[in-house]
Amino acid sequence: MWGDTTGHALLADPRAKEADCVILDYRMPDIDGFAMLRHLREIGWSGRAIMISGFHDTLLASRAAEAGFDHVLAKPLIGRALLDALDRHRAETLRKH
Repeated sequence: MWGDTTGHALLADPRAKEADCVILDYRMPDIDGFAMLRHLREIGWSGRAIMISGFHDTLLASRAAEAGFDHVLAKPLIGRALLDALDRHRAETLRKH
């Protein structure tokens, strides 16, 4: 959706609030996933969020849930983990409408 893939570029894009779901890495070059989600919420974004991380453990999963992430997936992504999380998001969205 966006040409520049940095976190700060997404935050500067006025279309960011149009996304239904974001997939954020725990560690990104310019901002971490927690700060990214916090900034998105501050500008009024209310969609669903998925965190991916190569540093996955129960503490990170707990912190992510408290921060408002709907799913946390360990990297490397194995099989259909990301697609399954997106399918759950879509099903939950359809149930709400």
